Amino acid sequence: MLKHRSIDRICLVLAAAALALSLLFMNGQALGLKPAWQSPPYQEKLFDGTKVHTIDLRIRDWEAFLEKAPREEYEICDLVIDGEEFFNVGIRAKGNNSLRLPEQYGLDRYSLKLEFDHYTSGSYHGLDKFSLDACFQDNSYMKNWIAYDMMDHMGVPAPLTSYVWVTVNGQDWGLFLAV
Repeated sequence: MLKHRSIDRICLVLAAAALALSLLFMNGQALGLKPAWQSPPYQEKLFDGTKVHTIDLRIRDWEAFLEKAPREEYEICDLVIDGEEFFNVGIRAKGNNSLRLPEQYGLDRYSLKLEFDHYTSGSYHGLDKFSLDACFQDNSYMKNWIAYDMMDHMGVPAPLTSYVWVTVNGQDWGLFLAV
C-alpha cells in the first residue's frame, strides 16, 4: 500500500489531467484536429484518379543523375506537381528489376523515389514520400494499377495510385504511375 503523504493530491492531479485529455480528444474537431478516418489532403490532390497529373523534375545535372542511378544515391531536386512548387526534395532511382534491367538493356528510364523530408522537413500536403513507377516491362501501364485497384475493391490495404506525366527540366520524360 502506498504511504506517501501527498498521494491523495497526486491522484487528484492525475485524474484531472486524464479528464482534461479526454475532453480534448472528444472535442478535437472543434480544435482543428482531424479524425483518423478522414482522408489526408494529399489523397485528393495527387491521387485523384480523374486526371493525369503533371510532375516536372528540376535537377541540375540529369545526365549525371542517370549515370549514378544504379547506386540508389539521393540527389537534390525541385518539383512542380500540378503547378505547385516544392524545393530541396530528395530523388533516387529505385527497384530491383526496374533498376537492374534498364541498365542491362541500355535504357535510362528508371522508377524513382521522391522524399520531401530527405533534405528538409517538408511534405506534400502531409505526404513525405512516394514513388514514380516507370512500369518497366508493362506496355499497357496498367498491371500494377489494376492489381492495386482490385486489392482496394476487396478491402485489402493497397497504396494510393494515379497516373502522372513527368517532365525533366521541362523536357517530356513520359507516363509514370505515382504510388
